[in-house]
Amino acid sequence: MCGRFAQSQTREEYLAYLADETERNIAYDP
Repeated sequence: MCGRFAQSQTREEYLAYLADETERNIAYDP
């Protein structure tokens, strides 16, 4: 994840992306 991504997306889309990443990390966490 880089600053360019945050700048090119809206805050809501960025937060949704973070939430999706978190869910995936939890799902794959043994």
